[in-house]
Amino acid sequence: MEKIIQNKLDSRQKRIDQALNSGVEPSEIQKYESTIQYLSSVNDDSIEDETDDGEKLRKSLIYNDYITRGYSEQRAIREVQKSFDAGSDIEDAKEALQSAKDFYINSYNKLIEDAK
Repeated sequence: MEKIIQNKLDSRQKRIDQALNSGVEPSEIQKYESTIQYLSSVNDDSIEDETDDGEKLRKSLIYNDYITRGYSEQRAIREVQKSFDAGSDIEDAKEALQSAKDFYINSYNKLIEDAK
């Protein structure tokens, strides 16, 4: 019966179940799940949007990618500006989005492993 229930869970539910069973605090689980869910909801149309909202999204994605890589705030800001000046901001934002997803999923998995 347990295997049948486990097989019906989607990947998000399996992650949450594993985290809870490993002793991870629910607030930490919620933080990671919310972030992963948000990043998964961002699509190419949102990134390619030429309005102010699209530009803000691209800047945020690129900036956060540099910050998670360990760059200083000032250097991250300069790199974002370089990306926009070069006209590569859309591609850079798409890469940054994937990098952010990978970063948070890996951090979440490490949190679960450490809790075990």
